[in-house]
Amino acid sequence: MPPELAETPLYEAPDASANFLIATYLSQREKLAQIAIKGEERRQHYAAHAADPAFGPTLADMLASFATDGHKGFADFPMPVRPMYDFLAELQLVTEMPTVLAVDGHNMWDMMASSCRWLSKQPLHASELLVPSMLADMHAYGGQMANGVMLCATSRGGGVRPKGVPKKLRKYFPPPRDYSRPRTLPAATRALLRQVEPYDRAEVQSALEFYALTGHLQNAELQSQLRTGEMSTKVGLLTAGVADDVFRIAEQM
Repeated sequence: MPPELAETPLYEAPDASANFLIATYLSQREKLAQIAIKGEERRQHYAAHAADPAFGPTLADMLASFATDGHKGFADFPMPVRPMYDFLAELQLVTEMPTVLAVDGHNMWDMMASSCRWLSKQPLHASELLVPSMLADMHAYGGQMANGVMLCATSRGGGVRPKGVPKKLRKYFPPPRDYSRPRTLPAATRALLRQVEPYDRAEVQSALEFYALTGHLQNAELQSQLRTGEMSTKVGLLTAGVADDVFRIAEQM
């Protein structure tokens, strides 16, 4: 357990953290190997995992200690609490290269979680989970990045009232911010908002390819139209490149 978390009552979503750490390690391993761990306590903790002891432990060594076992397979243990916290803390200190931390559906972290407190039926709020507690405040986290930026996208639905949560429990947490009504947001948050402009032809194509990769395009017969660009032309004409409409059409295909 990181010393900073020793006395905190936070919960963790281990499956989500494990998937994030493993995917980041596999896709960014070469870059992570160039970034030294800068926190002194963390350097000492991961020193034994350093691939190059002369250089010291890197972010690649940090994630490898969790993501792989001694046989170069994926590890089932330990839990990802320590590497998850340490990795996000170290991202703020990276100076070797520009970094970006992108969070989709950022306003979901204003809402109740889908799990309950340990041995209780009392629902958790997202802010009581490790990762949302670290990243929910764009100013506190993004503003401390030495050579990076935090980019947050808000979900299409705006604020959602917590269904099934007793009113007595709701009073302990502020209501979700409604990003569909910018005037209701704090001035500091409004200043960070950027409107997504309509996609051009290349962006529509890229969006459709991404949706196909993530399972939102289910019709296999349309794959040839996706490869040739015929689909992006049709979708572009139907939606004028508006991001929400591109997504809605993709889900219907």
